[in-house]
This record gives sequence, structure tokens and C-alpha cells, in this order.
Amino acid sequence: MDRSEQASTLTCRALLIDDNQALGRLFEFFLNDHRLAKVGCEQVLTVSDAVNFLKTHTVDIIFLDNRVPPYKSFKETAHLIRQATQAPIILMTGTDLDELGYSDVPAPLSGYLAKNDLSSERLLKVVQEFT
Repeated sequence: MDRSEQASTLTCRALLIDDNQALGRLFEFFLNDHRLAKVGCEQVLTVSDAVNFLKTHTVDIIFLDNRVPPYKSFKETAHLIRQATQAPIILMTGTDLDELGYSDVPAPLSGYLAKNDLSSERLLKVVQEFT
């Protein structure tokens, strides 16, 4: 199946905004799990790449690293992304929200995913919860 045929069979389109390409490969590995076969994911490395991507693509969920070049605060970055889409934005970080100074997920973020808790099961749960 070529990429266009595969895209037409997807039920969920995700965008990963993270400058760590190894995380993109890990996402791809988890998404190849049979339960996530209908979830497609594209990765961009910078905030400007994300905004440009969202001008021409629709996504159902966004996974946002807490530090994306040019390393603006994740709240500032999330606000820039929110201007381009209404898709849920899930913050991904290796730090607990408490350590970032938050007791709850701050707006405009929809949720939080700890990178050290990343698994195909956890990714599936987040996708199902927010899409």
C-alpha cells in the first residue's frame, strides 16, 4: 500500500512536534502496533515547521515536546499552535507537571504525557481519550 492509500485509511492523524528524531522513530514503532494501525503520525522539528504544516494539513491530535526550537516556553508554543488548529495539544515532557510549577494542565493544552511513561498502550489511551 502506498503512502496516499495508507493515508486514506487512517482514522486519526497525529502531529509530533519534537526536535528529537529518535522519539519520532519510537512513535512510529508504537504506532505500528496492531491496535494503532489506523493512527498516522507526522513529525516536525520546529515550531515554524509545525505552523507551516498545519496550514496545509488537518490533524486530530498534536503531541508537543515541552522544549521545541526556538525553545520558547511550552505555553507560548502551544498558543502559536492553537492559532493554526483546534486539535487537542498534548504536552510531552520528561518532567512532572509539579516540577514545571503546575498542579493541572495549563491552557491551551488538553493533556499531558510523560515521556518516561510512553508505551503503545499509553499512546493508544491518550489518542482514544482526546480524539
